[in-house]
Amino acid sequence: MKPEQAFSSGAAVITGAGGGIGEALAKLAASYGMSVVVADISEEGGQRVVSDIKSAGGEAIFVKTDVSDAAAVDNLADTAYKTYGDVQLLINNAGIGVMGNIWEISAELWEKAVGVNILGPIHGVRAFAPRMLESKSKTYISNVASLASLSIAAASAPYISSKHQLLALTESLYVEMQTQPKPVNVSIILPGVVTTGIMKNQILSNDKYEDMQNSMGGVISEKGMPADEAAKIYLEGVAAEEFWITSHPEVIDFSSKKRAEHLVERGKPFALGKEIFD
Repeated sequence: MKPEQAFSSGAAVITGAGGGIGEALAKLAASYGMSVVVADISEEGGQRVVSDIKSAGGEAIFVKTDVSDAAAVDNLADTAYKTYGDVQLLINNAGIGVMGNIWEISAELWEKAVGVNILGPIHGVRAFAPRMLESKSKTYISNVASLASLSIAAASAPYISSKHQLLALTESLYVEMQTQPKPVNVSIILPGVVTTGIMKNQILSNDKYEDMQNSMGGVISEKGMPADEAAKIYLEGVAAEEFWITSHPEVIDFSSKKRAEHLVERGKPFALGKEIFD
């Protein structure tokens, strides 16, 4: 099914929708005809996206949400169902990055990264899946992971490790859904390099990582795919009920093959660098 058909009505809930990929997905879903619940910890960003959607003739509300807070995600689900009656599409997109060596990063920053990147999707599934399983409509849950789910990089362990876990969580969710009479369609989105503010918003454990941050930000600016272009690919994959969805198949293929070879050979861990974009 094409996204224009699958998402021509009903409600979508998208976390981290106050900017970047989440914003692009929210605006695209609204353009297809969905009512969109824009969830973000930033009220300024979230309200701006809602205003843009409404100015374009769409329907949307903003719910300020810290996805690491179970009660906040429960409130997000309750608000979505009270407002729109049913939710067909949940995209767990919110994520943050922290740069630094494992031992340099504070306990508070570790908890924040794990809270947003992995507990956020867990809370989303827990809060929405029971009602989605009871829906008469076709329903979808998609988790936005990363190229990081298939690779290792230095000074990025909070992001890398949580995205590896998110991939395993999503695979587990898919398998568990197959035991249900009317399963929710489950997918994993694996972006490559997409032009967003992700590097600018990286949390640095200390100033010595500013050069790395700027260098990676330069690669994204130079080689990144526009977020709205990537969002079209992602919703096409979700509508087609694919499990693996990526806007950068060559990069993902390269990384996954390197990862598979490493696991089969049980070699020493290694970091993938700029060669994945060459």
